[in-house]
Amino acid sequence: MRHGALRQFKLPFVSGVFMRDIVDRVMLSAKPTSSFSSTELRDKISSYVELLSSTGKRDPDELAALGAEYLRKIVDGPDSRFTGC
Repeated sequence: MRHGALRQFKLPFVSGVFMRDIVDRVMLSAKPTSSFSSTELRDKISSYVELLSSTGKRDPDELAALGAEYLRKIVDGPDSRFTGC
């Protein structure tokens, strides 16, 4: 995909809500970061929300909440209290 191009969703609607609107809700929770451009973050969130919806998750509020948590992990990095072991 070209840089700055609008992402085409495979699943444009979830329970009557545009996927774009769910991603916009998640992006509103983003704090500024120098690590990623907003386009990169939007693409990552879009892919994640599509993945979640493909597993059967359909509630737009749940998708937005899960997307916001994923975004937080991308921006803040892993929780230092956990080693992953």
